[in-house]
Amino acid sequence: MEPTFTEEQQMLRSSVRDLLRSELPPGRIAELADSEPGWDPALHCRMAELGWTGLSVPEDAGGAGMGFLEEAVVFEELGYGLYPGPYLSTVALALPLLPADHAAAVAAGEVTATLAWAEPGVRVALARPEAVTTTA
Repeated sequence: MEPTFTEEQQMLRSSVRDLLRSELPPGRIAELADSEPGWDPALHCRMAELGWTGLSVPEDAGGAGMGFLEEAVVFEELGYGLYPGPYLSTVALALPLLPADHAAAVAAGEVTATLAWAEPGVRVALARPEAVTTTA
């Protein structure tokens, strides 16, 4: 079965592609790769303003209340555009595990995050987050 995207999802795809085309031409991607942060925090903030960092966050928590399919559209276009930033680690890996107040901060573009669950010398299951002792 091949998915059929809605008009809204197609518009999302076009807007991601258009923004990346204008903000990340190949020379800019290479420039960012050689920079200290390796990515453009201002572009990440712009993506948050457009609602992309909070697509799957419920509306009452500051998000768009959409779902994984809309996020997948953005993931695909960011890969296509060679986006060098923390979107995948923040939205795909960390966001589903964050409490609501942190999810709202992600949706607003105030924070980025990633999933880190393995510790040297300790067996940690995702079902037992209290076993994690490392902090950052």
